[in-house]
Amino acid sequence: MSGKRKSSKSNANTTSKKTRIKGQCEISVNSVFEDEAVLKKLTHFVEEELENEDSCECGDIKAYRRPFFHCMLSNLVQNEDFIANLQDEILDLNFVEKNNDLYKFHQSTEDLKVTKLPNLSAIRDVIYTSVREWIIKMTGIKLSTQVDMSCAMYRYTDVLSCHDDELDDRRVAFIYYLVPESWNEGDGGRLQLFSLDDNGEPKEIIKNLIPVQNSFVFFEVTPASFHQVEEVLTEDKTRLSISGWFHGPRIDRPSPYVEAPPTASLSVSIEEDDFYSWLNPQYLDSATQASIKETFVEESQIELSNFLQENMYEELASLLSGIDRSKWSNKGPPNKRNYMSIDVNELPDHVTKCLKFLQSDAFFLILSSLTGLKLHELAEVSDEEEEEEEQTNQKGDSPRCHCEVRKWQHGSYTLVHDTDAETKHCALDAVLYIGCGDWQTEYGGITSYIAKGEDEELLSVCPTPNSLALVYRDTETLKFVKHINARVNDTPNKGFMDISCVKREERESDFSDEESIKSLKSCPDEEKQESNGRLPTPSNPQDSDNPVVQPMSDSILNEEEDSALQDEELGLRARRCKVPDSLTDEQEDALAEWFQSQPLFFDQSVRDFKNKDKRERLLEEKAQDFGLQGKDIMLWFKSQRTIYGRLKKKKSGLAPQSLTARQRWVMRTFSFLSPYLIARNSRNLAKHNHAPEMRVDDDSWDEDVAQLDISQYDLHPGPLRLPESIASEQELVNMSGTPVRADLRTAFIKQETPDDSTEQTTETLPRNHHLQPPTSEVLDPGRSSSNSPRTAWANWLTAEVMELPEELWRKFQRESFELVMRYKEQQQVHRQQQSNHPGSTSGATSHFATIAQPQHQFR
Repeated sequence: MSGKRKSSKSNANTTSKKTRIKGQCEISVNSVFEDEAVLKKLTHFVEEELENEDSCECGDIKAYRRPFFHCMLSNLVQNEDFIANLQDEILDLNFVEKNNDLYKFHQSTEDLKVTKLPNLSAIRDVIYTSVREWIIKMTGIKLSTQVDMSCAMYRYTDVLSCHDDELDDRRVAFIYYLVPESWNEGDGGRLQLFSLDDNGEPKEIIKNLIPVQNSFVFFEVTPASFHQVEEVLTEDKTRLSISGWFHGPRIDRPSPYVEAPPTASLSVSIEEDDFYSWLNPQYLDSATQASIKETFVEESQIELSNFLQENMYEELASLLSGIDRSKWSNKGPPNKRNYMSIDVNELPDHVTKCLKFLQSDAFFLILSSLTGLKLHELAEVSDEEEEEEEQTNQKGDSPRCHCEVRKWQHGSYTLVHDTDAETKHCALDAVLYIGCGDWQTEYGGITSYIAKGEDEELLSVCPTPNSLALVYRDTETLKFVKHINARVNDTPNKGFMDISCVKREERESDFSDEESIKSLKSCPDEEKQESNGRLPTPSNPQDSDNPVVQPMSDSILNEEEDSALQDEELGLRARRCKVPDSLTDEQEDALAEWFQSQPLFFDQSVRDFKNKDKRERLLEEKAQDFGLQGKDIMLWFKSQRTIYGRLKKKKSGLAPQSLTARQRWVMRTFSFLSPYLIARNSRNLAKHNHAPEMRVDDDSWDEDVAQLDISQYDLHPGPLRLPESIASEQELVNMSGTPVRADLRTAFIKQETPDDSTEQTTETLPRNHHLQPPTSEVLDPGRSSSNSPRTAWANWLTAEVMELPEELWRKFQRESFELVMRYKEQQQVHRQQQSNHPGSTSGATSHFATIAQPQHQFR
């Protein structure tokens, strides 16, 4: 940066001052910076000595007090040739797209602090010196020499949503416009200023500043300086500008206002016939539920197409689109959200019934079956989670959810914000999309999920008519709806509607709403936790397939999976555990070095890899050095391991400088894990192909989860299916009475002639343990030497059980007991039906009764 400009006396009749910067080019600057009379008048205005005036105009300068102090200087540069050359010079720079919840535009990559481009360096030095010194004199703000500056380019549909610019020590924000002279109000791109409500939140736009070529606008950054850049509506003009901030001493900021979380309502009762009239019956099929559960467990998300029965959906869409515009109200504040919502009392009867369906006990049970989450007290939980509840005396609350009918149109969005109390709870988002037609991602309106402290998108959900989007998020996952732009005005409905249901998975140990608010108010803005960059996984799946079910097409989760995070127990417990964030850099280095010296935590070939007691003992001993528990440092290790596996795949082709300092530390420190990364093809569902993923070797023995692939059993909910490798030819009857068949001989032919290119089931088995197939006597009951084929089966099963390790035996004991109990219950139902209908052999029962039927638990 050049030295300060020498002072000189100004002449009132002089219109400009010529300055040559470093001998590169000549720039003529408006002489208002040298006019002492103008400066004195503006200073009095700022100091509020001109009490009855809301504005002050001095030639090319206009200053305003409301909604917050801002000032506009016209004709900053006096020579037109310089402006044209500057525009050309900027347009020749490299620009990158900046796109997240708050904005979409293009920003220059050139470092303007050191650039040697003649015109850019000239205007930079004017802003750094003449303009900065003049603002200090005018406002009395003691600005430092630190100035941030970049070039911004807004094109059609680019936008910057409502924000206040408060960050670190920013004190004054500025924009120098280089737009075409023909720019007008209809082109959009206006700088819009907001008034405040009683909570200090932005309320409404009360000032619009149209960009004018060669004008310089600045305003003080305060808790009240909420503003936005209106969406650019012209397709043939570019909103070009140079913008940035002057820095200075930090000032005290009031605590941000924290909204109370939406009230969650208790579930309601619904008649069975009413429930079935809404739901597509295909989602009551147990095989379909098993397929959905499998996908959801692996990805923590799924999209259920054609969710409602067609006639019910069509009437719903028609009634919602016909509601008078006056009944919809704007939902704000604009620094957090901007969409339309409606009071439930204003809804037509058919829509109210739909809400009742989505809030019913039966629907909670269906969602529990589809996701593996405990959303209802009658929903089954895993043994591990039940044991944890008994130890901590935690019991599930009555099912609750918050439902809202929303309308999305041009200008609608939601933003990520630091005071979101909803992030204090794990929750299942269930969104039913209505009237969105053939929605395109270029319209906006996409729901994006990101991890705290990271910009990388975990998942995006595109609206699809009559589809229910299910996404499970934990307290480290944030979401937003992307700004809907002007392209939507060319669609028939000019937007879409949805019904959003947030179903919390709460425990008594979770934060109460009041505690959530207090916690958010006391949390410093700069507190950020390292996130593993993925959504949590609920439980273990069953192999199945159904063409109705498809993962959301924009998901990138499958490229980032870590097998350890797919373990059933970790998936259940991760919802309540946080990676410890109190470790210092030195402690993390020491902990990483310790894990490297203990290969039994990551190398399956080590003899003690399966020694759970030794692993737990080592963890507890080491954790004492840091004042933590063993499970805490193990969770830390798994988190770093996940990050390393993702970076190893994602960042391997990038230059080191493209990684953050933390990422470089992870890549360097955990490089010892590289030999244990295994490329593995994930399962495919209809109409969706997963890319190959990078995972870390499974070390789930420390989680007391059997390495035997019990996902094929999927005891509840869904049909009973034995593993393909030991399935019987006899006809089986699933829980809903639907007959299923399994071809045993075909299964064994496949097992005996494996294809090396495909993933083998034995990959999930412990080393040196192989499931032995049944003998030919079991395969063919006619060849059995026993009096009964069941005896041959029992003999084979007994031999296999005797070979199981102690850890597997206990789990097998519990699960086999539950399996027998369910069949005994079904046997009783079958006998009862035969006594009531002697001529009937059908084993069909009410889906509703089957779903709500409590299960025996082995004690």
